[in-house]
Amino acid sequence: MKLLHTSDIQLDAPFAFLGDKGHQYRKQLKETFAEIVDLAQKENYDVLLIAGDLFDSNRPQQTTSDFIVTTLGKLSIPVCILPGNHDCYQSNSIYRKTKFPENVTIFSDKVKQKLFNELDLAVYGNAALRRDSANKPLADIQPTAAAKWHVALAHGNLAIGKIENPERPILPKEIEACGMDYVALGDWHGYYDCSQGDVRAIYCGSPEPTAFDQDQSGFVASVTLEKDSVLVEKVRIGKVQAGKIALDVTGHNQSDILNMLTELKDPNRMIA
Repeated sequence: MKLLHTSDIQLDAPFAFLGDKGHQYRKQLKETFAEIVDLAQKENYDVLLIAGDLFDSNRPQQTTSDFIVTTLGKLSIPVCILPGNHDCYQSNSIYRKTKFPENVTIFSDKVKQKLFNELDLAVYGNAALRRDSANKPLADIQPTAAAKWHVALAHGNLAIGKIENPERPILPKEIEACGMDYVALGDWHGYYDCSQGDVRAIYCGSPEPTAFDQDQSGFVASVTLEKDSVLVEKVRIGKVQAGKIALDVTGHNQSDILNMLTELKDPNRMIA
């Protein structure tokens, strides 16, 4: 069985730092999401997992929500969507206002588990119920359904290193103890493997960078469940790469520096 895991697309983000190119980049996010859906269909994935922040807020343009409904409706496979902190499941949530296709499951205050009998798969998730939610995404997540495979969606911050009192905390020990075969993580915009013990857990990151410093964005996670193993492949999907470039301008005049900057221009690179 194959799962395709994405998160943090953040459709309709303002991208004010891009100035008049913000509109163009919002269009790019839609194009990239459409490619993710095409990949899921063409490569015969069994389920598409979206681990939070599909939308940048609960007030996307009507054309954007219509685009998502139409695009997901083209899929012949199930789609599981976990509301994140940006598109949380509050009273005015986009997920309450929009009628999604029948193949789409939205996790909510009432829906925390979905069983796919034909796949022998159970998917679990605690939706963020408000923007500033401090709830633990893996709280009470345990393999309770009668299925061979158990997968959780979780949108929050891994509590490691210098991160103290993170919002929506996810503790490494919670990952190890959750009993899942795979935990599809969202909220971090860079790809990161934080598997613990026998549990595979991956932040797939944003499929396109949403800030200059997100040099590990641009990927989706391809997950294969077979026999007693879980295989995860990091797959590049994004068109734009982000990063910082150090430019030594010692001894150069303004004209030289402008020429150097011009040579670095690339429509597919976000440079700080």
